[in-house]
Amino acid sequence: MLSGTELTDSLRRVAGRRILLIDTCRAGAAGRSSNPYALARRSASAQVAMLSAARDYEQSYEYFDPAARHGAFTQALLGGLSGFDTASLDGRMTLERMHRYVTIEVKRNTERLATTGTQTPVLYAPPALRQSVLAEFESTEQPPRR
Repeated sequence: MLSGTELTDSLRRVAGRRILLIDTCRAGAAGRSSNPYALARRSASAQVAMLSAARDYEQSYEYFDPAARHGAFTQALLGGLSGFDTASLDGRMTLERMHRYVTIEVKRNTERLATTGTQTPVLYAPPALRQSVLAEFESTEQPPRR
């Protein structure tokens, strides 16, 4: 396990723009805390963005699909990187669009579990990083849904 300070210090040592994906319960806590070096407070100057699976008080649920073998967040993230739901997105998946996409898909995935809890992905990112392109697709035709 790493503390928030160790994680932030490690990310600052890497050059360029960085995007941290955290798929764990209470992952949103890594981005905001009383720690002055918390990721949310340091991200603008350090060019670090974080997309987490859940808010700081929420669980990150496992998505039961034998073919998927991933949690609800990772399953949604992989779908977004595969080009799902890009028909109206000019063939580009930005970090901000990915956040919107995974939020909708995580809700769908957790509803299939019939859980009483909620799981809400969180994005901490400076404005310039929100528009970073994560994936580009040649065709803007939407692939078939799984």
